[in-house]
Amino acid sequence: VSVDFQFVETEQHHDVNVRPGPARSNLSLWDTADDVHAASHELGHAMGMVDEYADSASPSRSVTDESSVMHSNDGEIRVSHYQDFADWLGGKKGSLFNVQ
Repeated sequence: VSVDFQFVETEQHHDVNVRPGPARSNLSLWDTADDVHAASHELGHAMGMVDEYADSASPSRSVTDESSVMHSNDGEIRVSHYQDFADWLGGKKGSLFNVQ
């Protein structure tokens, strides 16, 4: 997957602000010290993926093994993540995808 970040005035999919780091990033606030893994995790949120680590503020959250990119920034992308992306893309493009 290639991502093309564009600076636009209207019709953006997401607003992302960037600040000097290091600090904790989230979907809409990234930091200059983020590495490719942190950026992948946050981009996953932009494509509809949810966090997969334990958090007392979200007791019903699905917790995965530590090797998932949505569990830890240096994790791997799983087939379930591709399905989330396909569903997101299908909603944006009006077509249906299914990852096997």
